[in-house]
Amino acid sequence: MCWYDVSHLKYKLIDENTNPASASAKAGLGALFKSFAAQYAAQGIRCNVIVPGYIKKDSPDHTPLSNQAMKNITTRIPAARLGLPYEVAHLAEFL
Repeated sequence: MCWYDVSHLKYKLIDENTNPASASAKAGLGALFKSFAAQYAAQGIRCNVIVPGYIKKDSPDHTPLSNQAMKNITTRIPAARLGLPYEVAHLAEFL
């Protein structure tokens, strides 16, 4: 049997405001890949989507969040911290 893998990475931008367009696009991609997985599983094709949530960015184009905004975000995360880019990369490599 031959295995194929279709993977996609969705990411969440750190933002103090909720962006409805971004949220609906991510939800749509999740539903699309769930549909792909159901449709192609019998042919040995795996379909995965990675949705890492809040990821720490060290880009000069990125505006840091205020301490209060960071606290509001991290209190909703079980690990109580932002994810790191290498953690997402390791997951993608695993898949």
